[in-house]
Amino acid sequence: MCKEKGSPFGAPDVCERYGLAYASLSMAIGTVYFWLYTYNIVRISSKEETSSTGVIDETLVNVQPQEEPPLHSSDNYALEDPPLSNSSITMMVGFFIGTISPLRKLLMDNTLHAIGDTSFMIGDAAIPCKTLILGANLLRGLRGSGIQLTTIMGIVAVRYLFLPLLGVLIVKGAVLAGFVQSHDIFFQFVLLLQYTMPPAASISTVTELFKAGQNECSVIMLWTNVLAPITLTLLCTFFLWLLA
Repeated sequence: MCKEKGSPFGAPDVCERYGLAYASLSMAIGTVYFWLYTYNIVRISSKEETSSTGVIDETLVNVQPQEEPPLHSSDNYALEDPPLSNSSITMMVGFFIGTISPLRKLLMDNTLHAIGDTSFMIGDAAIPCKTLILGANLLRGLRGSGIQLTTIMGIVAVRYLFLPLLGVLIVKGAVLAGFVQSHDIFFQFVLLLQYTMPPAASISTVTELFKAGQNECSVIMLWTNVLAPITLTLLCTFFLWLLA
């Protein structure tokens, strides 16, 4: 959008530099928030689901206990909580280095620039890898999960209608309160954009870790991503009109 003719965001090079900074900052904060908050919600929910299922099975099925073979180390892993992903820790380290000018210059401009270049290459490779994982989860969603159509419609309505409208109120309130500069429409646009994106692909990763709700998550991810190009285009147009 920065390179489009007639862009309301000023010079393309300045717009692109600030845009990358805004997007990187929001993704860094979002990743830390996800692995500290959403991860634990799924973990607790999966435990409750497993516990309730075990109680029902014990009540309905009356069999004599049998001696079971000892579990191998790979089987024990399924009974324990999967380890917390290193994504949160890695993002914190990167955020710490990126916000301190001497460390950032040491990795990017000086003798250790090879580390920075390697990080960029790994990051570029991570994007298509994550897309492949997302595609595999969406393929599972095509098979269905028994989730009701009204539930999917409700999630889509909240995701692409009520949440963007709530975002407009929050961002406009931040501008009126002085937390966001009123003349920086590009920053406001990026903030509004956060309320229009489909659910994070990392949610599928967490459901796979805990083996809970994978099919339901795949169906939700499928339809939200199918509708994302349409809703994102309409909402971006609305935001540009609103900020202009």
